[in-house]
Amino acid sequence: MTRRALRLAAVAAILLPAAGHRTALAAPIFYGAAAVQYATVTNPFEIEFDPAGTLYAGHNTNSAVRVYRIPPGGGAAQLWGSQSPTDPDGIDVSGASVFASGEEKIWQTDRATGVTSPWTTWTANRNMTTMVVDDAGHYGAAGNIMIASARYSYDIEFISAATRDPYLRIASGNLYVPRGLLFAQGTLYCVESSASEGVWAVSPTGGLSAVDDGGFAWGSPQAMVYHPGGDVFYVGDGANIVRVPRTGGPAQKVGSGFGGIVGLTFGPDGRLYVADEGADVVWRVLPEPATLGLLGLGAAAALVRRRR
Repeated sequence: MTRRALRLAAVAAILLPAAGHRTALAAPIFYGAAAVQYATVTNPFEIEFDPAGTLYAGHNTNSAVRVYRIPPGGGAAQLWGSQSPTDPDGIDVSGASVFASGEEKIWQTDRATGVTSPWTTWTANRNMTTMVVDDAGHYGAAGNIMIASARYSYDIEFISAATRDPYLRIASGNLYVPRGLLFAQGTLYCVESSASEGVWAVSPTGGLSAVDDGGFAWGSPQAMVYHPGGDVFYVGDGANIVRVPRTGGPAQKVGSGFGGIVGLTFGPDGRLYVADEGADVVWRVLPEPATLGLLGLGAAAALVRRRR
């Protein structure tokens, strides 16, 4: 049985088919509050909002397919873009474009026109499951792209915006299936789901250091988002959401009942959104209650960009 089939079996008790997708009968829980179904989407992966509130989602399949676009307010996801990348898992929004990384290339789609074109000209046997555009130029020139590949010779590669070729490649025995690339406080981070599970910091020169999580017993963490208000990561670990302090400290499970978390992001409304491959939905949940109490919802909404 495949890993996806196992995840589906695990949530079969609370899911039933309807209108071509699975609709959840029991909502997952985050900080004691029930999540709300925001959108239906088949085989989602990484997710990211644009400033106008449109949500984009990767499409987890080994075939050539378009990525997803979900209109503000949610609903059914729509296939979007003028070309079909192979297995477009990774997603990031940068300026006027949506970027997607897949098994061969990085693709760029104009948000206004929907026209898709290759951002890279090379083709390689990478399985680029996560990516982030370095808009602020933390690790070199602004616009460089960082990718991570599953089960590839190099775990993480830094791609030059000028040449569109890798200028730094990282291979480590601690990484095998890295996910959830993002920048937090000027540093690049990922979460490893298969080898040395947990959150890892990646230096500009390629050095790796594990973020102390107090010896947390991970399952298979697949997604991560950063909340600057609390200086914490929220990590999707199978059916659970785990809170990890960025500077280190005991990790804490704060959400449960999801089918299989593969993407996390904060929206313009300050809420946390969860791509659930096990249920084929995107959930909407509240941010951390303590953070809202200190900052107020408006202030929390100003801190939502997960990748910068």
